[in-house]
Amino acid sequence: MRGDLLSAEEIFGIMWSYGAISLEDSYKTRYNSLHNDAPPSPYRLEIRPEPDGPLDPDFVYEIGRFQADQLVKNQERPQFQGIFGVPNAGNLLMKGFFDQWLQNLYPIALEKTEDETGRRFGLAVPEYEHPPWVHAIWGVDDLVTSAITKLAVADVFKKPVVGFSVLLDRSGGNAGPILAQHGIMLHACADTLAMLDYLVGADLVSGSLADEIVEKDTTFCRYMADHP
Repeated sequence: MRGDLLSAEEIFGIMWSYGAISLEDSYKTRYNSLHNDAPPSPYRLEIRPEPDGPLDPDFVYEIGRFQADQLVKNQERPQFQGIFGVPNAGNLLMKGFFDQWLQNLYPIALEKTEDETGRRFGLAVPEYEHPPWVHAIWGVDDLVTSAITKLAVADVFKKPVVGFSVLLDRSGGNAGPILAQHGIMLHACADTLAMLDYLVGADLVSGSLADEIVEKDTTFCRYMADHP
C-alpha cells in the first residue's frame, strides 16, 4: 500500500484542477445521441487517465484506494471474494481498490461492450476461469446515474454480484434502493450535492450555479431511471 489517502474534498478539488469536472447544460451523453428526447447532462465527470482522459493514472489509482478505504469502514458490507472494474475508468480504480484491500481478492477482467440502447456495460470472462472459492463478486466504477446500467453488468455474471463501489452517486438516491431489491449493495463515497458543496466551499463554484446544476441533474437522472 502507498502513503496517506486523499480525502473526498481533495479528490474533487484535484479533479476540478485537471478539468475533469465540467459544469454545463449542453453536454450530450452517448445515450443522448440515440434518444433525442433525453435531457442533456448538466455536468460531466471524466474519470479516465491519460491518454484517453484528463487525469494522471496515479491519481485515478488513488481514487480507487479511497473507495476501498471507505468501504472497509462500512460494517454492513457483504462478503465477496472476486472484484471487477467497469471499463474503462473502473479498471484502474479497481487496481487501487485491490491494492488497498486487506483481504485476498480475485481480480476479474471485463471487456467493454455496448447494448442496443446506448448504455455501455461489460462482459465477464468465462465462468470457468473463476477459482472455486469465489462465491460472490464486487464491482468498482466511477459513478452511478441509474440502477439500470449496474444491473446490466451484474446480469452477465453467473456468480452473484453483491455490490458496487462508486465515487459518485448522481442518481438522486434512486439507484441504491433498486439495487438493494436485487441483493446488490451500492456504496457511494459522495453524491452530486456533496461534490458541489466541496466546490462551493473551495470558492470554485458559486452557490447559485450549484443549485441550478442540482435541479437540472435531478431531471436528467429521473429520465435515465425511467427509460431503460
